Amino acid sequence: MILFVFIFIVINTLASPILESRYIVRKNLVTGERFVKDLTEIAEPTPVRRIRLLFSTTPAISNDRVIEVFHLRARWVEPDYWNDNFNELSRSYDLMCEIEDEDTGMTKTFVNLTIEASFNGYDENFLFPAMALIVRCKVRAKNSAELVSEWTMSRTVKLYELFMDENAMPHRNSRYTSDIDHLDRNSII
Repeated sequence: MILFVFIFIVINTLASPILESRYIVRKNLVTGERFVKDLTEIAEPTPVRRIRLLFSTTPAISNDRVIEVFHLRARWVEPDYWNDNFNELSRSYDLMCEIEDEDTGMTKTFVNLTIEASFNGYDENFLFPAMALIVRCKVRAKNSAELVSEWTMSRTVKLYELFMDENAMPHRNSRYTSDIDHLDRNSII
């Protein structure tokens, strides 16, 4: 009788369908190997797949002075798996952006934020001096179990290539002077 109950339990367990929302089953068509991913497992999230930085410049005129305002747009693609058993309450991203002076090699973090996971981007305006500056950002995912993924790095952006050329700007007159010169190395680093 005990053997019959044991066999009945084993058959029911094997015959019960796999819940599609909890498991992902893939098969490699070349090798025939099967891959099973348990989505209820609590682990580190997979890394953010890509981060992209977009910089644009806009001249701002104030008191007969023209300054260039940099608009930073950071966008990223969410991780494939959050690995927190579908608990979406406290998912977030950590975003960190650094600026580096190419001449001295000094770096400074100018963005260090935690962003709610319902957003996959960040926008902000900045003023930078006309120096040999480069910017790079990195982002990582943090799931509801407070486990973090690896950092995903962006490409480096050379800000000094984005400063507007005086001759290429028809709206600038000689009566306007550039006020970006009042920012020096100590203002940013």
